[in-house]
Order: sequence, then structure tokens, then C-alpha cells
Amino acid sequence: MRCRQHALIMLTLILSGTAAGQVALPSPQPADRATVRTTLGRVELLIDTPELAQSRASLVDHSPGKAPTPQPSLTITDRVILKADAGVVAAMRDAGYDVLPAPAGYVVVTTSSVAEASALVDQLADVAGVSRAAVEMRTPAVERTPLDDPFYANAWHLFNEDNAGNDINAEAAWDLGVTGAGVNIGIVDGGTWTAHPDLAGKHMGAGSQSGGLSSHATSVAGVAVASGNNQEGAAGIAYGSTFSRLYFSPSGDPVFNANTFTFRNDINDIKNNSWGPNDTGFLWSISPIETDALREAVTTGRDGKGTIFVWAGGNGSTNDRVEYDPYAASVYTIAIGAITTLGRRASYSERGSALMAVTYSDGDGRGIVAPRIPTSNNPANYTFNFGGTSSASPLAAGAIALCLEANPDLTWRDVQQLIVETAKPVDTSDPDWTTNGAGLSINHNYGFGQLDAAAMVAAAKNWTPVAPSTFLDAGMVTVNHPIPDNDPAGFSASIDIPEHMTVEQVAIDVDAHGTYIGDLQITLTSPDGTDSIIATQHFNSVDVIDHTFYSVRHWGEDAAGTWTLNIADLAADDTHTFDSFALRFYGTELVCHADQDNDGAVTASDFEAWMLNFANGDMQADVNGDGVLNAADFPAWIAAFNEGC
Repeated sequence: MRCRQHALIMLTLILSGTAAGQVALPSPQPADRATVRTTLGRVELLIDTPELAQSRASLVDHSPGKAPTPQPSLTITDRVILKADAGVVAAMRDAGYDVLPAPAGYVVVTTSSVAEASALVDQLADVAGVSRAAVEMRTPAVERTPLDDPFYANAWHLFNEDNAGNDINAEAAWDLGVTGAGVNIGIVDGGTWTAHPDLAGKHMGAGSQSGGLSSHATSVAGVAVASGNNQEGAAGIAYGSTFSRLYFSPSGDPVFNANTFTFRNDINDIKNNSWGPNDTGFLWSISPIETDALREAVTTGRDGKGTIFVWAGGNGSTNDRVEYDPYAASVYTIAIGAITTLGRRASYSERGSALMAVTYSDGDGRGIVAPRIPTSNNPANYTFNFGGTSSASPLAAGAIALCLEANPDLTWRDVQQLIVETAKPVDTSDPDWTTNGAGLSINHNYGFGQLDAAAMVAAAKNWTPVAPSTFLDAGMVTVNHPIPDNDPAGFSASIDIPEHMTVEQVAIDVDAHGTYIGDLQITLTSPDGTDSIIATQHFNSVDVIDHTFYSVRHWGEDAAGTWTLNIADLAADDTHTFDSFALRFYGTELVCHADQDNDGAVTASDFEAWMLNFANGDMQADVNGDGVLNAADFPAWIAAFNEGC
């Protein structure tokens, strides 16, 4: 077995070219307490056994005077997740380390202990050619299990005879001639029982991974793809689709999850994820390798159209939010919440500015019928009390499968835009409903509203592809200002964005510290006056916010103008400081159809420019976007001129 000291000396020599006497090895911090560069960020940890290959760890809590937050069960390992050029990777191997390839251009470097991995990452921090280096940190992940309440055995979520209109409108979608045929849904879970009578013959083995079985996964698959018209159980919404059996890591292994995200995306058109971090109100982080794997999947999957990731929005009720879960909130995923048979937010379903839409699951006395694995205590092949956002997510994934059959050319961004445009308000008496600057109805409880499968399929059949994506990094704003204690007015900082673009999603990096961050409410306000509440008062005593929040509530708005971030302390006897924030915008270039001479202003000269473009066959004159130049483009230009830019 190689000596850790020798390996580090060898690596230093290879990377720096210095003589042995000039090598300065990093000094490990005390074994029980260390600040470590991990896959979940640079954090201060209490590490139980750093001399071993794997150790339990917990975040250091600096929150005197209040009940401490139950710390998540973390695991830190001897593995370094590295993204670097070929020379650095070769140097790792020359130094005697085990180096294995990983998704998205990373490698996994195995050392002999947690302490060695931490020291190695510190050493690599300033090495040229290293893009990312972090010690593997694992956070536990769980299936988003439903509530255990008595339910009726019927498929009301597909067609609700008792509460008309409170269903996903599946029968009307099927009447449009689609069942999901030719579309494959990857069920990322604990392992679907492929021999279930309602799933038999639907398993796509070539797109599957090996692993165990779970009733949760079997029920999730059934909600999406259970067979129809087979005199067995209840049909899935996309009963013509197939499914693959995929797995997440319950221990939070980021490389394992990244492999799943990138696995056989030539076969897996959609990947449903009814799992995530524990719904405890903790501000979870996602590792760079997982983020890059999601990005790779939406970039290269489905022949470049992108694998579509649907995610359960979480069952943490009012003490948790979708923004706290970096998987569900990601720009690359679609977060789905749950509503009940009465069309109201299910009590467990999380609110959030990153919530895309909602659909039906258990609540108000009714649950979801779905396949399950029989046991000695319950020999039935079905459960009639499945639910939670675990059930809402595959119902949404199945509705998307219907859309992909109707239009296989839809990209992952097309699907997001389609949901934004076709979701409809539900529980319209809820006071949180408002209209954003682009005229879209939005609600922290319901996103853009409930899914209507028939409306989605109809839109998919006549879909105009979204414009190419663009990205704007507005930079960081240093604030360094105290937050008034127990004052709902809080403290605000602003940034002026001169660039125009049509916003789809906004990433908000927030840095703040204090004695009890659970007291803080954070709100982003756009130039159009649209508010995104991205954090609320909840039970959490960790002393630092260093988190990326996301919002979809500004979809369609123009990025140009003043954006304001407010942090308010809503309880007494604590001190907090607003350190800094940064904004990043994802969307498309802002197109002004009225500005035909492209001078950045809408004036009378644009009429002459439109006529010239029309006469010359320039498609810029196709103002109504139907792909042809005809008389209809003139009134479309007038309307655009009157609207302005």
C-alpha cells in the first residue's frame, strides 16, 4: 500500500517540476474539524474518522440561543471528483492514484483516506489545467413517498366524474390519437418490477440499468405507462409508452447519479425522478458533476433535442421549498407539484418560485391506484393509496410522452415553453395568483397552473420551435450590509441590466450570514414588478446562506432594467448580514418584429423598411411567423408597431 506522503510528494513534483527539497505539502487541519472543498461546495465540517476511506460528517452549526437544526446525515469519502486537462490526469496516474473515467468529462481519483483526499484537493486548487477538484460528499436521497391514508380505487386523476374538470384531461388527449407510442420513459427510482401484469412487455431493457426492486418505483412506472385495455388494473396516462429501469443513489453518490443522468439518452426520451434530498427545509447543494451531467443530457440526448427531466417538487409542505432542492429547481428539469381531487394544493406539496406546474395526486380523501410488488402482508398487485409528488411527477412525464408522440421534434426547451403556455390556473380564488410582465398567470403554490394533457397535445401538433437559447451573466453585487432585525421591510440591493433578452429562468446566487438564517425571507423583484419569493421563514439554524436559487416566474419578461433583491429578518433577537448576490439569466434574444430597419427604435421609417423587406423576399417581414410572406404580415406588423418594443 502506497504511503500518502509519498504520493503527494510525487504529484507535486510532476505538476510543478520542482526538486524534492522544494516541495511544500499542505498542512491538514485538525482531524475532527476542517474546511473542505467538497462536491457540495466549500464547507466547514465535523468529520468523525478522516483517516478512513469513508466517514460520517456534519456541518458546523454556529447558531447559539435557538434550537439547532437537525443536521443532515452526510458522508465524505476518499474520492476526488476532478475535471482537468489530459496532462493533469496523466500526472495523477503517474503519482500512483487510481483514476477512472466519469460522465461529463470528469475523472474519479481514489486516494487512501478522507484526509488525503482533502489535502489533494487543496493542492490541486491552483494547478493550471484543473477546472474543478472536490472531495466527494454524499447527501442521502430518498424516494418521495406518498402519505399513508385510505383511498378509493379509481383513476379519477385521468377522468374525474365526481369533481368535473379536476383531472389531467387524459381521455380528451387520447381522442387526439396519441397514447405515448414510440416514447420511452426512464423511471429513475429504486427499481421497477418489470413482471407486474400491468407492466409486462413494456420494459426497454437496452435503456435500463441493473439493480434491485421497489414498490415505489413500480407504482411510479404504473402512473406513467401501465397498460390500457388489458383488463388489468388501471391504465397509465401514456399507456402506449415503454419504460426503462434506472436508479438514483440513496447514499447521495454524485458520480452514480451523474452516470444515471447521462445513461442511454439515445433511448430514454424522458427521465422521471420521484426522489430528491430529504424535505427538511435544508438548503441543499448539487455537485458540479451532476449539474454538468444534466447539461450534457439536455444537450446531446434524443439526437440533440435533449432528454427531458421531470422532477417531483417535494413533500416538505410549508417548511420546505422547491428552490431548496437543486435537482427539482434546476434550469434543466421540470419541477411538478401536487393538487388534489378538489383542485387544491395538496398539504404536503411544496411552494416555490422554481415550481413549473402542478398535476393530480392524493388528497382530500382520494388517492391514486397504481401497481406494486406483492408482499406476504399485502399480496395484492396494486395499491390504492399511492400519492405525494412522487405520483404527480410521472403523471406529468406521461403527459409529456403524449406530446412527444404528437411531435417527436420537440426539444427539451420546447417542452418547457409548451407547459408554460398551456398550463391553466387552478384554485382561482387563491390570493397568490398574479400576472407577470409577460402576461402569464403565476402562483407560488401552483407555478403556471395545472397540466391539461389535451391542451398540451394540441399545442404540440402545431408547435413553432422556440428561438435559440441565450445566456446573460449579470455579475456579482457586493452588498455587505446588516439586515434589520425583526423588520419585514428588510434591506434591498439592486442591479441595473442594460441588455435586452427574453427571460425564461433566473438563477440567483445569494450570500448572507447570521445567527439563524431560518428567520430570513428573500424576494427578487424584476423591472416589471414581478416578485419571486425564493426563501421563507422556516426551521433552519445553519448560519450561512451560500446557495443558488432559481425562479421561472419571470418567464417572458425583458431582462433590461432594475432588478432588486430584498432580504428581511422576520423574527427577533438575531443578527444577519447581506453579503452579496449575483444574477444569471437563461432565455432567448429579444426579437422586435416592428423594428424592421434594426436601428433599435420603432419609428415611422420601419414601415418603409417592412415594405422593402417584403418586396425583397426577406423573411424578417414574416411578422406573424407562419413561414410565408403574405398579406397577413401587414396587419401583424401594425400590431407589433402599436405594441412597441
